[in-house]
Amino acid sequence: MKEALGMKIADSGLLAAIPHLVMGCIVLLGGQLADYLRSNKILSTTAVRKIFNCGGFGGEAAFMLIVAYTTSDTTAIMALIAAVGMSGFAISGFNVNHLDIAPRYAAILMGFSNGIGTLAGLTCPFVTEAFTAHSKHGWTRVFLLASLIHFTGVTFYAVYASGELQEWAEPKDEEEWSNKELVNKAGINGSGYGAAETTFTSLPAGVEASYQAPTQQASATNPFASAWDDHGQNSGVVENPHYQQW
Repeated sequence: MKEALGMKIADSGLLAAIPHLVMGCIVLLGGQLADYLRSNKILSTTAVRKIFNCGGFGGEAAFMLIVAYTTSDTTAIMALIAAVGMSGFAISGFNVNHLDIAPRYAAILMGFSNGIGTLAGLTCPFVTEAFTAHSKHGWTRVFLLASLIHFTGVTFYAVYASGELQEWAEPKDEEEWSNKELVNKAGINGSGYGAAETTFTSLPAGVEASYQAPTQQASATNPFASAWDDHGQNSGVVENPHYQQW
């Protein structure tokens, strides 16, 4: 602000806080609106995510173009406030999209996407310094580059984004059966809320043989099996002569 528009540094502190205050309000309103559109089946989850993400970041990119070419400090301030505020709508887009496509792996996906996005924050100071080191007109290129990055991301998201559960994120049959086994064991042991009323008796296709084979092998190799007769009594145990005395 000081280099390009000649504003005082003492006045820029309060002005720098206003865009984030506006964004905080828009995040709350955008979240409520997105949930309303989805819960009332007005729009699909994919449509809601694309509209809010592309609308938020697309609007931010458009206002950055205004900041890049304006010569009025008032126009620049209003455009910056609007740009940061518009990004609040994108929180209802990409930021929760991980839970839509893969709820089981949402934390991992968020870590990857947020980590890659942080790389831009690391390189931004160096790029800005390189553009503005010799002339104040370098700020025009800074905002143009930021706007171009936003438009590129918006285009990619509009084409490839989805709000539906992905096939690779669904649990496999073996995993489902393992979970059912744990529930059954919890019910037999009396542990776990409501577990005693849950029983599963059938195995998924292709898994039954793998679960039965170890059981048959264990019974065949039991070293104590030969010591018991068909009536469940031990035929090889020495009789205790003092048993009748008790």
